[in-house]
Amino acid sequence: FVTGLVATTVPSALWAVEANRVYRLAVCSQFGMESFATTYWAILFGRLPQMGFTEGKNLIVDRYASEGRPERYAEIARKIVQAKPDVIALGFDHQLILEVAKATTTIPIVASFGDPIAAGIVKNMARPERNITGISLDAGIEMQGKHLDILRQAVPSALRVAYFSNRAEWEGPWGRAIKEAGKRSGVSIIGRPME
Repeated sequence: FVTGLVATTVPSALWAVEANRVYRLAVCSQFGMESFATTYWAILFGRLPQMGFTEGKNLIVDRYASEGRPERYAEIARKIVQAKPDVIALGFDHQLILEVAKATTTIPIVASFGDPIAAGIVKNMARPERNITGISLDAGIEMQGKHLDILRQAVPSALRVAYFSNRAEWEGPWGRAIKEAGKRSGVSIIGRPME
């Protein structure tokens, strides 16, 4: 469902297809280049031709991947903006979204969010400011506890749960929220920050 929404939002952000115009789309994954073959990106790339955007004909797609290295985000953001795309599509990594948003205030950025307000990406979900739009995969930071409750209902014997995230989220509000939810429900949360 979420990937379908992104697949609809990005082509819409490119506007209506004008004859003889070549559009440029920048896509960036926080993982490796192979991640562009995953369902999330495949749905987007499959939807573009249905909207009249054909790669190699009237669409150039610049693909960027940080290989799981957040220290590369600023450099990649600069490269994306220098290429002057019509639209930038990003995955779920809040740190990457913020870095790209610092690099441009004019190029539309379409992204998937957890809680964009808690992450400092936007101040108002109903009317996101600046050039950022997209979809939220989460109803807010309080969902950390809800997810844990659902897990406990499915597996009542679970006493230890591993939580995988990037280091910034584990050490920030999201990590604190899941640790607090764990304490409330009697579950030991084992943090596994991924670099």
